[in-house]
Amino acid sequence: MIYFHLNNFICIFAPMNWKKIGIILLSLCLFLPLNAKEELTALSSKDLLTMAHKDFDKGTISANTMLYLNIVANRQENTVESRTYRVQALLALWNIYFYQFFDYPKCLECLTEAKGVLNETNAPTWDMYAGILYQTLGEQGNDQTLCKKALAYYRQGLTKALQQQNQRLANDLFSNLVNLAYS
Repeated sequence: MIYFHLNNFICIFAPMNWKKIGIILLSLCLFLPLNAKEELTALSSKDLLTMAHKDFDKGTISANTMLYLNIVANRQENTVESRTYRVQALLALWNIYFYQFFDYPKCLECLTEAKGVLNETNAPTWDMYAGILYQTLGEQGNDQTLCKKALAYYRQGLTKALQQQNQRLANDLFSNLVNLAYS
């Protein structure tokens, strides 16, 4: 992100790949008083995620949403709770970059960072998001190698979800497997 000061305000721009967005020029510009950023960073991760999820529930993704999620995603606390919030923020950012901006390299960045924060091999949610990313890229480029990679992530995630008895995630992963088989 790029920050600059303008008449006692901070202007925040999120860099994007304009070629992928095409004609639609989306600019994320948020004017905040200089002390507002400090006020936001003083809020708990849970509060920031709640504020971001309210935007998701309204169906609006604004610069505020991105700011809330980025603050949580960049916190370096090492408690289980803060790591959980950090992963939630990274996966929410993944959703925004994937579905709103079609910025797949940034999606992969968010996934890789989330996997590093999890620091465990038993993360079926990560497998599902990686599978979605590879499936989309494979289908768009007619690349069977990427589709096979997606299939491997879905299978791996499904196995982990069933072992953890996470029925909701297992259902999602199975649906994605079926979707990939018929695409």
